[in-house]
Amino acid sequence: QLREAVRLEPHVPMFRNSLADALMVDGQHDAAITELQMALAIDPSYRAARERLVRCREHLRQYQLAADVRRDAGDASFAEA
Repeated sequence: QLREAVRLEPHVPMFRNSLADALMVDGQHDAAITELQMALAIDPSYRAARERLVRCREHLRQYQLAADVRRDAGDASFAEA
């Protein structure tokens, strides 16, 4: 259903974020990263997608990439987490 929502409304970042969550649960972290990057391309200020992207990168032990996402957030409190 989430894939269908993204197919029908590809420019709604919330749908992509939700799909990424389901993909992460299913162990498809690379696909989740793609969805999260697309969500952030649509809305760079979408904090939930950015936080999920950090968690996904950390799960894959891509710590430098996770730190880069935090730094790029431009939010000092988030960058410090």
